[in-house]
Amino acid sequence: MSTKPLQLVTDVPPSFTLAMRRLRDVADVARFYYSALPHIHADVKWARIRLAEGIPALTGDILLDWQTLDSLVHASINVYEEGPNDRASSPVRRDLDALVDELGEDQLLAAVFAGAWNDLAQVRASEGPSVRQATLTLLDYATRPALHAAARDLRDVLTEAEWTRGTCPCCGALPTLAEIRSPKDEQSRVLRCGRCATAWGFARLACPACGEHDHNQLRYLHVDNEVEHRRAECCLTCGFYVKAVARLDPLDAEALFDIDLETIALDSIALESGFHKRAS
Repeated sequence: MSTKPLQLVTDVPPSFTLAMRRLRDVADVARFYYSALPHIHADVKWARIRLAEGIPALTGDILLDWQTLDSLVHASINVYEEGPNDRASSPVRRDLDALVDELGEDQLLAAVFAGAWNDLAQVRASEGPSVRQATLTLLDYATRPALHAAARDLRDVLTEAEWTRGTCPCCGALPTLAEIRSPKDEQSRVLRCGRCATAWGFARLACPACGEHDHNQLRYLHVDNEVEHRRAECCLTCGFYVKAVARLDPLDAEALFDIDLETIALDSIALESGFHKRAS
């Protein structure tokens, strides 16, 4: 894979800094509220059947009821908007209401657990695309503790599965990070899911989103002197990028989240260069 060095980024854009601080608080709120709920138990039998058929283990599973998810999201909105705003003064609350009105609680709940963010982004958004993105982000973070719990239940099943795709074998999401365990090994890396924290092996010289393996279509973006430690691995074919970090030991769920925020400068670089983290 060829490299494209960039100048050291000393100032992350203010919008990214604000997002980083708010998302950390939102994640803490979701974990706190979830800790008071009964433990989520994944269906191991169905997970094993799905994986054998090449389907992510949690496909179709709804891990929380709407009332619980709604409560988690509204608690997160208080943190995100820095105050207990009512629906009349909160654009995110109004946008969430619009999603419910358009889809209904059951359909919205299913879409959220499926991670169908592209589809939800297309639903009428009277508050504008930036508010819709905030709404979807808060819905995503509200589900993550439940997904983490289900993934822990399925750890042995996931380890046994012969999964070769670039999407998560547990929830089907594209990876948030790649862990490079051995800089000298050009054949493999460990992808990490930001939604459920699952880890799985994947070819090092291939795009997780589209499978492109022509090295001429793959690039690194990195700050000076960090290519071996932290970088964005980008695909010119589909435009997807995933951040990669050198690690001796695997990250747990909280450390995965922290590293994702700590490497936000790489997101800024990749996005400014025209790459994205969504499915095409």
